[in-house]
Amino acid sequence: MSSKKLLIEGEKVYLIPSTKKDLPAFVKWINEPEVIQFTHARPYNLEQEEAWFERVQSNADEPLFSIFTNSEDRLIGNCGIHFNMPRNDQFDGKTFIGIMIGEQSEWGKGYGTDALKTLLGYIKETFDKSEVYLTVYTDHKAAISLYKKCGFEPVLQRVKRNRFGVEKEELVMSISF
Repeated sequence: MSSKKLLIEGEKVYLIPSTKKDLPAFVKWINEPEVIQFTHARPYNLEQEEAWFERVQSNADEPLFSIFTNSEDRLIGNCGIHFNMPRNDQFDGKTFIGIMIGEQSEWGKGYGTDALKTLLGYIKETFDKSEVYLTVYTDHKAAISLYKKCGFEPVLQRVKRNRFGVEKEELVMSISF
């Protein structure tokens, strides 16, 4: 699926900058209720995803990576860094990350852990950042467990409206290098 022009290599996965050819898989994932139930994503069609991708690609503060398995060279997810994220709260301008393993058949195999550790290693080695944040809904127990295993600690719990306007408990977590 991809030539291995590696940017970031982990034990089980490698991360490379996302390309337009990855977008059909992204659209498939964000339209699967099981995949996006714990995310801030909204269902999109390919045209909407392409517009979003063009916006992200034009912003150096939002690098987006596709996650491929080392063993099969298979696209299974994506992750991104959001430098100086505008948030209108006490986290305004902080660095946030996001990660999604979209291929449900690959859940529970350690790919998310490896992708997150790989992304964090890249941030630590490449950028002058001492702290990174993420958000997660409190009912996403598997993700919270993963984040804690990787060194994230809870910073704040709050109620936020999800993509459908429903109030949900959200946890802000951080890791310091």
